[in-house]
Amino acid sequence: MGLLAHNYFANSQLVFTWRESGNYNDLIMRMLNDVLGKIDQKSPFEKGSNFADFKQFMTILFKSV
Repeated sequence: MGLLAHNYFANSQLVFTWRESGNYNDLIMRMLNDVLGKIDQKSPFEKGSNFADFKQFMTILFKSV
């Protein structure tokens, strides 16, 4: 799962760049909306629920940041 193909930010159109204001609320909300949209899709794994896949996805995402 450590492959670049499984990297959320490498596969998304979302780009976090430094902002002097420190306000990233719009980017964070866009990311969360995209992630929540992904869990509404059919699970790509044969076993497990969308929630289990979402939990695995978020765990990998936050460990890689």
